[in-house]
Amino acid sequence: MSRTLVLGAGITGLATAGFLKEHCAILERDSEPGGLCRSVGIGGFTFDYSGHFLHLRTPFAKKFVKSLLSSNISKIRRNSAIYTHSVYVPYPFQINLANLPEKVKKECLAKFLQKPDYRGKYGDFLHWSNETFGEGITKHFMRPYNEKLWTVSSKTLTSEWVKHFVPVPSESDVIKGARKNTKEDIGYNAYFSYPKRGGIGAFAGALAENVGQDIVYNTASEQIDLRRGRVSTSSGKKYFYDTLVSTIPMPELIAQIKDVPAEVKRAAAVLRWNRVRVFNIGVRKARAAGRTAAGFQWVYYPEKKYRFYRVGVYSNIERNMAPEGCYSLYVEVSENAKGGDRTELADVIGGLKDAGILNSKDKIELVNILKIPCAYVIYDANVSHARKVINGFLARNRVFSIGRYGAWEYSFIEKNILDAKNAAERLNCGK
Repeated sequence: MSRTLVLGAGITGLATAGFLKEHCAILERDSEPGGLCRSVGIGGFTFDYSGHFLHLRTPFAKKFVKSLLSSNISKIRRNSAIYTHSVYVPYPFQINLANLPEKVKKECLAKFLQKPDYRGKYGDFLHWSNETFGEGITKHFMRPYNEKLWTVSSKTLTSEWVKHFVPVPSESDVIKGARKNTKEDIGYNAYFSYPKRGGIGAFAGALAENVGQDIVYNTASEQIDLRRGRVSTSSGKKYFYDTLVSTIPMPELIAQIKDVPAEVKRAAAVLRWNRVRVFNIGVRKARAAGRTAAGFQWVYYPEKKYRFYRVGVYSNIERNMAPEGCYSLYVEVSENAKGGDRTELADVIGGLKDAGILNSKDKIELVNILKIPCAYVIYDANVSHARKVINGFLARNRVFSIGRYGAWEYSFIEKNILDAKNAAERLNCGK
């Protein structure tokens, strides 16, 4: 009988195991499933490991998620914004320029109508944004926000990742949006689904309960012997396999493998990422909790004076994420993976007050800080070639490296589910 071993009980690992026809084991370093799609309950508040939502477009994914969550799911229309120049601009920024101060709006529209044509000469994000949106929109949102998020220059960042995540409206939509507010539902997250109870962790929990495979918790892989098909773990136990499915970060996987070729080591060494700290904050508020951040579900902050790049309001998404009379926030701060730019709670609280999210009458009930040491894969000029080298090596050794961190990509839950389905189908067919 063919043996498959899965590393990581996040969404991708769990889904892959669930789609497999044969028995497999899943090794998970933590004491519970879900990876970053987990939730914690504290003092009546429910917090996630930052904002994780279900963006479901394919019939298969919709049916799959519904089968797991049953009635515990809501379909929600996006209500988000960008806070800049002391005003809220509804998302997407590029089709809601009417909300900006007049001078800024005119600059964004004029530069949009005079976009440069580089004719594919450049591959970096800065040139792509200038060519797509003009230098005004790039200056006031695209460049500062993405440099804050990714922690690298927009000239270093390539445009490889933008297809699914950055809406590109028509010229007429941009012009119309400069005249008056638009209600256009564009972008991959115009509508999303979310559990009614239990946060995003409810989905991971339901997936784990229905996976039908052995999940071994508190057990991390430490060394992988490809020749023997053997994984040594933190618990001291060894696991043997014919096929290995890894969802752990690609650089970590390569570091664990014995006798890696020099070319593959060099490829892994150039992969870069950032880290994110999530400040989950429960607040008892003086005014109605639903009015927090004007009722927005999340808000982007491109300006440098704010250390955070995004603030989400859990209780504006599902009211029961916070106790009566309270609301709950997630505040995301991106930091260089090598350290040196640590953000303190005082910086976050000060920024929230400056932005009008908190005021002097608010009472902070609790703070829960979650660390994501590997958060966003940085798309620089090296990443594409490095992944090709690494994936070629892994494929020759019956290793599938999939998921957001296994495939080393900017991804979303639906894609993780579909990638898991595809991998399982190949394994079921013996490929």
